[in-house]
Amino acid sequence: MGHGNRMPRRVVGSLAILALSACSVKADRAECPCYLTAAFDREFAGRITLTGWQHAARVLVEEALVPNAGGEFVLGIPRGVYEFCAGVGYNVISLGEQSDSLYLWSSMGPVDATGEDLYLPLSMDKQFATLDLDMVRPCTVSVRGRVRGVDLFTLAPLGGDFRYEPRSGDGVHYRVRLPRQLPAPEGYEPLELLVLDGETGPVSVPLGWMIEASGYDWLARSLADMEVRVDHVAREMTIRVQEWGEGFTKRVEY
Repeated sequence: MGHGNRMPRRVVGSLAILALSACSVKADRAECPCYLTAAFDREFAGRITLTGWQHAARVLVEEALVPNAGGEFVLGIPRGVYEFCAGVGYNVISLGEQSDSLYLWSSMGPVDATGEDLYLPLSMDKQFATLDLDMVRPCTVSVRGRVRGVDLFTLAPLGGDFRYEPRSGDGVHYRVRLPRQLPAPEGYEPLELLVLDGETGPVSVPLGWMIEASGYDWLARSLADMEVRVDHVAREMTIRVQEWGEGFTKRVEY
């Protein structure tokens, strides 16, 4: 990502500006805002949405352009106890679409914002895996599964139909963004790759099982991307996982 046009280190939310003018030294401190500082540990381009909930009702939504790594923004919010989440991208996938480039953080429980100040360190974790498919010969493909997104607060996969047909200029190279999956023993049907090449008829490739067999970790905080070469005739697959650092490559048969 380029480093031009950097945002200022501190972006003050509109709620904070309103609160500053609404609270004086003589005011009842319970009516004064809690100043929430949201601090980021990674670098993004785009817009962060911070959401606060009380008693299952959404009571706070604030958007800010994402600052640089280590940047922060400040909000003045009514004092109380909240559950917070912050995200870049949409967490629910419409049928026929692929996962958004989704990064999420969740407080994973109630947060006490009844004091004057609250500091929230936000670790925006990657909730999708980019799958680069390399087929041995021209064909059309579709990917199907039983996960349609990620829960905003538990960060667990959301059950539901997933179906996406990626496009390719040469019929050989495809790319699709997959949502976080549950490991196969947890109960969700694994991902399936359907291949049609005009010669062999429709071929079902157990993509989810093969990814599992490679040692890929769907429970990692931030999901790694992967490159997969599929020979649907010889019934074998080579998977290269691009983990932070070195990654690994494994050949599996089905």
